[in-house]
Amino acid sequence: MPGRIRTWPGLTEGLKRLHEETGSPSLRLLAASPGAAGRLSKSTISNILNGKRPTLEQLTALLAAFGATRETTDGMLAAYRRIVAEPEPPAVYPCDIVERAERDRETHLVQEETRLRYRGIEPEPEAELDWYDEQLRDAREAEWRRLEGWVGSLGVEELAALNDQAAAASGRDLRSELNDARGRPGETPGTPPTA
Repeated sequence: MPGRIRTWPGLTEGLKRLHEETGSPSLRLLAASPGAAGRLSKSTISNILNGKRPTLEQLTALLAAFGATRETTDGMLAAYRRIVAEPEPPAVYPCDIVERAERDRETHLVQEETRLRYRGIEPEPEAELDWYDEQLRDAREAEWRRLEGWVGSLGVEELAALNDQAAAASGRDLRSELNDARGRPGETPGTPPTA
């Protein structure tokens, strides 16, 4: 599994899976474990499992706290080094642009909720935004809809040409990713996912 990890979200998912495989111990137990050796707090572990990028030392301590095997630890550390060494390639096709925008939006929401909880404030499901934040949200949503409309308007030949570009640049298959994006449960084609 760690050999396939090439992105920060992939690393986060791998750590979450490892947490589940170890019986989902509480953050308190993980922070107090000999493997963590005082290098991790409960909030640091929570942040890492919620998508915050760990340092190499934090990742090593977390893997030790999980009691990961030597093979898993080596694989996860190699994945970390691979991610750090390889900058994310530029978006070369429409689905990638939309996916990155959605991932950035979700990451921002998670970080904001974490900040609020850290300050002892329980986030509201639909917090009222000030004028500036509404403008930013509306601009992001309009851009998302524009990109989604553009992807939906592509013909078979245009889609094939973009797929060829994507395959040449990153080895990805645009057609399957577009089909996956359109076939996600709970989403209607042509509409952006709900926050």
